[in-house]
Amino acid sequence: MTFGFSQLSAQTIQQIDTTTAAEVDAKKAVEYYTHGLALMKKSNFKGAIEAFADAVDLDSSKLVYQYQLGLAYYYGRNYKTTIDVMKRIITIDPKVDRYYQVMGQSYQELREPNKAYHVYLEGLKAIPCSGPLNCELGRIEYEHKNFNLALQYWENGIICDPNYPSNYYYAAKAYARTSEKIWSLIYGEIFINIEISSPRTYEMSKIMYEVYKRSIYIKNERNKYLFFSDVPLHLSSKMMKDTMLLHKNFEQAYTVTGRKCLAAFKKDFNLPELIQFRQSFVMKWYEKNYPTDYPNALFDYQRTVISSNYNDCYNYWLFNRGDIMQFNLWYERNSKRYEEFLVWLKDHPLEVNSENVVSRMKMINQNDPDQRKPLFPTKK
Repeated sequence: MTFGFSQLSAQTIQQIDTTTAAEVDAKKAVEYYTHGLALMKKSNFKGAIEAFADAVDLDSSKLVYQYQLGLAYYYGRNYKTTIDVMKRIITIDPKVDRYYQVMGQSYQELREPNKAYHVYLEGLKAIPCSGPLNCELGRIEYEHKNFNLALQYWENGIICDPNYPSNYYYAAKAYARTSEKIWSLIYGEIFINIEISSPRTYEMSKIMYEVYKRSIYIKNERNKYLFFSDVPLHLSSKMMKDTMLLHKNFEQAYTVTGRKCLAAFKKDFNLPELIQFRQSFVMKWYEKNYPTDYPNALFDYQRTVISSNYNDCYNYWLFNRGDIMQFNLWYERNSKRYEEFLVWLKDHPLEVNSENVVSRMKMINQNDPDQRKPLFPTKK
């Protein structure tokens, strides 16, 4: 019995062999790529470069192989080759922001910040709503002491890409140095909820606690103050009592609500008192029309935490690096409940998106355009 091999032409046989070879190469490329990723995790960048290079040789159509090759060169500190790889794939697909980001950071490592800056600008022209590229431009402007412009980039990045954590991180740190500390606290808390466990998370926990400690002072029942924003100070005491004016802007509403909460405290203001203050604030905030006037996904989430009976756990989690001793004392008595909360937190994360994004820039544009002013002294 024959199977008809003699009926196939030499050209047909060659086509079959070529197709089969391509499939074999593609499969082998995936294996090299997977092996390269495993080596990257072990910080074996030399081995990863070899594996990714083999994957590219077998299947150059997959830009992810070329990108990972460039990334391996970057982590291996071969920045010039990284730049060459990124330039090549940008010409093929100019709409991927991480290509520009890696190339720009390579230029920064080579101490060529001007080239990095122009790479980020080029990327932002191609991808105007890029969280990473806004972040990188903000960092460069901040390093050059153009603080107000840096904040504009970071807040634009927050609006463009609400789930990219780094813009919240840098904006929170910058606002901690201004009179508008409200925004350091808001951005810092959103950041911690997005980037739940990292060295930056622990740093932000401490920053937020210190901001609260600087903003709230209680010596005795008569000697206490709260200062989160300079905006409300433009109103006299008589004007502050006018309920019609309490909706003038978010900062005034925030400060008035905070002062009402502060009235209940008569001693030193530490972590347990801060947790009580924050719960009282959320409850009083929702007694007014503020949620309608100033929609805030973070405050909505805090209210959900309270209604789920996890307010103490959430706040001890949030400020665990702000007062480590207080956290440890509380945890010794509440470890089981805290572990239950961590499971709840994983199943009920803070969700931010383009519709509910929390941004000072967005709020000012919607409610009080006259409030647009530099927070840092501008350079002459």
